[in-house]
Amino acid sequence: MSNHQSRRSFLGHAAAGFSLLTMPQLARAQAQLQPA
Repeated sequence: MSNHQSRRSFLGHAAAGFSLLTMPQLARAQAQLQPA
């Protein structure tokens, strides 16, 4: 039970860190695709 909970929390933290790392890169790529 605790193992499943820890795994879920780990996946949540990993997803949050992944989104934090990729969001700036995605925004920069989109800005390059369509310059204002």
